[in-house]
Amino acid sequence: MNELAIIESAPKELSWPDKIAWLAAKIAPLEGSKVEDDDFEIRHSFKGVWYIREFDLPADYIFIGRTHLLGHIVKLIRGTTWVETPTGRVRYCAPAMTHTQPGHQMVVQTITPITAQSWHLNPDGCRDIAELESEYFAPPSVILQRGAQLIQETAKWLEQ
Repeated sequence: MNELAIIESAPKELSWPDKIAWLAAKIAPLEGSKVEDDDFEIRHSFKGVWYIREFDLPADYIFIGRTHLLGHIVKLIRGTTWVETPTGRVRYCAPAMTHTQPGHQMVVQTITPITAQSWHLNPDGCRDIAELESEYFAPPSVILQRGAQLIQETAKWLEQ
């Protein structure tokens, strides 16, 4: 089964964020998938009032980003991806750009190797990465804990 098909197997009554949590809990242990955490290789840089995060992913890789607490710009610098949305899949080919809103969460499957950047306003010029990360993103444990809870609740419901 394609790992992203797992999201379609989630109970239909779940909200989109809960479906993402369900997917994260299901695929977290699978090779070739990643729920963003502190071990994820991200290059950090600063340009004027911007804090920029850049990373590379191989082809055929599933990435679930942390929940965005603030909106920001996302740029696909190199490669092609599918991005899952509540209304279906969207294909992005570099160069491409989008702007996220608070509460947004990226669910990406790479088609080719990619390089992506997120650009975050940083008018105070903060250089403390941990502080910036906590300002812009919910911790990864939140989605994994919610997903595990949903899977457990659904298993109990199915047993009845």
